[in-house]
Amino acid sequence: MDPISLLHARPKAWLATSVLAPHAAAFATYLTHARYSSQSCGTYVASLAHLGRWMSQCCLPLGQLDEAAVELFLAVFVRRLAPHDQPISAHAVRRVIRDAFGRIGLTHGRSHALRHTLACRLLDQGGSIKEVADVLRHRSLNTTLIYAKLDHPRLAAVALPWPGSST
Repeated sequence: MDPISLLHARPKAWLATSVLAPHAAAFATYLTHARYSSQSCGTYVASLAHLGRWMSQCCLPLGQLDEAAVELFLAVFVRRLAPHDQPISAHAVRRVIRDAFGRIGLTHGRSHALRHTLACRLLDQGGSIKEVADVLRHRSLNTTLIYAKLDHPRLAAVALPWPGSST
């Protein structure tokens, strides 16, 4: 399968309108014939699309694409999106979540709200308190019990009748 056809619409458009467009098909063919996995081919072609977009934004003609330009692209684009040389910090995670909340119009939001939502959804789907504690990495079940809200309809469905009662 052609790796270019697997791209999402936006990167595919970036690649089609970039100075790298005439070379994209040859690059994809090379990757395929060199027996790279389809996932690797997709990753490399998507990287080429991002490089093409960056070159267009910087008005960098193909003739000026040299080692220094590629190093600058990697420093600006790849380092910002995927710092592979060090673990991501808690501050970086909070910043990404805060920015995502801002993009959807929430002016106040915390990353902890996502943990709470996950715990409640796991319990709503029938997960046990122990499973939720394991996912949230709580040391004590008492900490996880905060998420165990009383669900009257579910409780009524599993409750045994009172001994001696007619129901």
